[in-house]
Amino acid sequence: MNTLFDLTGKVAVVTASTKGMGLAIARALGSAGAKLVISGRSQETADAAAARLREEDGFEVAAFACDITDPGSVQRFAADALAAFGRVDALVLNAAGNPPLGSILGHTVQQFDETMAGGVRGNLALVWALAPQMIERKNGSIVFMSSRAARDGCARLVRDVEGRDRPTRAQPRTRARTIEHQRQLDQPGCRAYGILPRSLGRPGAREIDRLDDSHGAHCRGRRCCRPCPFARLGSGALH
Repeated sequence: MNTLFDLTGKVAVVTASTKGMGLAIARALGSAGAKLVISGRSQETADAAAARLREEDGFEVAAFACDITDPGSVQRFAADALAAFGRVDALVLNAAGNPPLGSILGHTVQQFDETMAGGVRGNLALVWALAPQMIERKNGSIVFMSSRAARDGCARLVRDVEGRDRPTRAQPRTRARTIEHQRQLDQPGCRAYGILPRSLGRPGAREIDRLDDSHGAHCRGRRCCRPCPFARLGSGALH
């Protein structure tokens, strides 16, 4: 049992949670006592992850398919998630598509539409569907999982790791969107957060981590890093 906080009796929804960071988030919330609703792009992958969480950890889990780029799939998932345990107390928006890297001036209209569908529209649809019952009960948390690309942009990621695989979750979710939800969800007991994780050891990520370390050492305590509590994304010494 997680001793940092107690989520006994709460219901947590985590999208894109059949592997990697999403699965780790779901496992952490489950270890704190929460009932879980997880999703994968197919029902088979979602069921397989749910079986692991039940067998290995003893969690109470419901699993459903959800393609974040498909409005119909998102609406079905929202309805299924709410019906699974009768409520949703926490919504972790971890699902997104991968936008094209490089300057936005070189993107096509189709690439822009796909980026917005995967990184913005689908997640907002889940918020629209699940936030009202949080506000009505005056209890709920929404977490937007983004990436350092929300701060630095995809073009810098290309310059950092030329010729290498995509190093981070380059999701186009801006901090402005999270701030707007923080304002609209400014109700007693309701909260909205945005998290910009670092590269998580993916292929090509070591160079990004090295650059982040160098940047943190160079400007720790200066104006450019004051908004970041750890001087850079991920980890590091407090100012």
